Amino acid sequence: MRAALRFSLPLSAALPFTREVTALAFKDSLNQFKSKYLAASETIEQRLETARNEIAAVEQDLREKSIDALLAGDDAALAALQVRLRDARERVELLENAATENERVERIRLAKAQTAAERARRNALKQHVSALSTAALEFERAAAAMASSWGDMLSTSRKILAASNANTERDFQNLLSPKMLKDKAVLELSRVGARNPGEAGPGTPDLSMPGSAWQGHGSLLRWQQNPRQAAPLHENLCGPVLQVLSDKEPA
Repeated sequence: MRAALRFSLPLSAALPFTREVTALAFKDSLNQFKSKYLAASETIEQRLETARNEIAAVEQDLREKSIDALLAGDDAALAALQVRLRDARERVELLENAATENERVERIRLAKAQTAAERARRNALKQHVSALSTAALEFERAAAAMASSWGDMLSTSRKILAASNANTERDFQNLLSPKMLKDKAVLELSRVGARNPGEAGPGTPDLSMPGSAWQGHGSLLRWQQNPRQAAPLHENLCGPVLQVLSDKEPA
């Protein structure tokens, strides 16, 4: 007769779950996805517990009845107990093999799922990079257009100054100086692109558009209020000039 098998550890100790399987069980409890492994492992463990209990019961019967059966020459009763013990041990061995194979298959499934998830993550990243590239190209075109417009503003302001009357329209020298144009251009950038640092919360990086500022400082034109409340550039720049021309309009 083979030596009696001893099973004192639960299935979770005899066949330890990997961290991936444990995470799977947690996610499954949240109904994020289902795995056949979880249901199968529960069934196997229940059957293993039953088979182990059967072994313990048969071994107890053998200890209690073997001597009486031998003395009485009841070989049939003794053989029946031995068959029961052998069958219970074989069931345990079969179930343990099934549990091992079940876990192996689940490991493979998890590996494939992780590979697919990683592939999907990388594909999503590529899509984001593509969108970033598109936005960067748009920014390049806008920056080029802004540089061209800035050159046109400087050129046109010089023409206005050259044609202005130094006596009656001397305010143009201040209103259309390169420094004033630059200040008002920065205010326009701030009007459309500055972010209030208080909106994002403490410790948050400044997300304002490059070239913009929430508060004006170190320039002829200063602002301490929300630059979004400022007038658009064409009004802010040309309005005062038109006002001078209107005031100096000959009768």
